[in-house]
Amino acid sequence: MAKAARKAAWLLAAMTIVPAARVHAAQDDPLTRRVRTPNPQIAAMIERAAESSATFRAMVDQINTSDSIVFVADGHCQNHQAACFTATQMAGSQRMLFVTVDLSKHHHDCDTMASIGHELRHTLEVIADPSVTTPALQYFFYRSKGFHANAGGFETQAAMEAGTEVRDEVQHFMKARGL
Repeated sequence: MAKAARKAAWLLAAMTIVPAARVHAAQDDPLTRRVRTPNPQIAAMIERAAESSATFRAMVDQINTSDSIVFVADGHCQNHQAACFTATQMAGSQRMLFVTVDLSKHHHDCDTMASIGHELRHTLEVIADPSVTTPALQYFFYRSKGFHANAGGFETQAAMEAGTEVRDEVQHFMKARGL
């Protein structure tokens, strides 16, 4: 029952959610059209990551050309993970993909940005397969394409590499600017 209530809350939030990066951003903002969050702290992280990481920016660009909307929210993941790709749902002809980032698990902004980048890569894996339209199909997709992670669930090499690339690019950007 609690799981159903959380999904209903996610769906309600998805219908009224504002685009990431700027609370009052236009829906046609090319950076944030399809990656959205209700959380100003996460919005700032998405904006900074897109500014400082070519890998992150390329993933957002790919999502923006898709049939999917990715919602990123603060919350807790199973098995105490720092971030997780929690669900895929259909809304008319569009897929809604839900990512949770546990802000309390990150000690540095670059770690948060890397975690978001890692999860965005997972969403792109699902976006590439139009048959994945439900949480059950998402589970079976990762069961066949991924490998079991230590913390439970499934992992892919591409997502692990994307997270590392985003972290490295953000750190390089910050160091180059003396931040």
